[in-house]
Amino acid sequence: MNASNNNDINILDLPDEILLIILNKLDMVDVFYSLVNLNKRFNQLILDPLYIDHLDLTVKTSLDHNSPVDNQVFNQIRTQVLPRIHYE
Repeated sequence: MNASNNNDINILDLPDEILLIILNKLDMVDVFYSLVNLNKRFNQLILDPLYIDHLDLTVKTSLDHNSPVDNQVFNQIRTQVLPRIHYE
């Protein structure tokens, strides 16, 4: 890992394998909405066919039920993420 001089560790210091483990624990909708276009490395990880193979556009409610994502989030994923998946 590449730690800075003051021994702070940045999430980008982690290897891809660890980042994927973390991403797999998170809600995919949140990951796409928050991390796509953040930087090239996150784009490569998030748009990797192994990660997006199980794309789920639902969110868990407080009662642990699945519900569709809201329209604003869906539209961002539809316009920014899905076309990139096609080209990757």
